[in-house]
Amino acid sequence: MKKKIIKYLESKGWKVCATIGDPPVALIYSKAGVRIVVPIKETVVDYQARLNDMIAKLSDVENRKRYKILLDIVSVKYRE
Repeated sequence: MKKKIIKYLESKGWKVCATIGDPPVALIYSKAGVRIVVPIKETVVDYQARLNDMIAKLSDVENRKRYKILLDIVSVKYRE
């Protein structure tokens, strides 16, 4: 899922501007002054909550329903 999220964000013009943790447990993406936290370690206790926050923020920024964003993310194609 992490790769699909990253591919989706980058296709929409979001850029990585920072990481959280060492080793990283999350990436911070930025676009037009807005920042979102993208969790990348599924083992982090609040992983699901962070994903939910990320989708909610994308929904606000893109002015789209959450489920449509999720459908777009799971539909993303990427190469291993």
